[in-house]
Amino acid sequence: MMKSNSEKIKPGSNYPLLNKYLKQFFLKKVDCYITWEWNHSASFIGLTEPELIDTIQPKIEKSKHYKKKDLDELWLVIVCGTSLSQTMPIHIREMLRTFYTIDVISSKSFFSKVFIFQYMLCVLYEWPKWLQVGEEKLFPTINA
Repeated sequence: MMKSNSEKIKPGSNYPLLNKYLKQFFLKKVDCYITWEWNHSASFIGLTEPELIDTIQPKIEKSKHYKKKDLDELWLVIVCGTSLSQTMPIHIREMLRTFYTIDVISSKSFFSKVFIFQYMLCVLYEWPKWLQVGEEKLFPTINA
């Protein structure tokens, strides 16, 4: 469309799903020129305290079974996925420090430490106090 300067086009017959939902594409130039170079399907997701509670709470329930065993410490490690869409925002430590309910829940649990490991950023956050271990830097998982 951009090479031909056409403003509208119908999807080709080799795209049946697209044809099911779309009759035409419209492409119009505007007076705003922005360059955006991006090769990922999604970026960071947001994280709310209730979402983190939903992740931790079932693990706390399971941790009660370990109290009866002879353990020195019990740790919980939460690992974010290997895609940007499966990780948490950069600089999440400041957000974690405002999650007071998580602190209360974790304090009453049998976990000595809770860790959040952001695989894509190669950084670890350690509760209590959510200390950051490592530097946040994007760690590529696919070599082009």
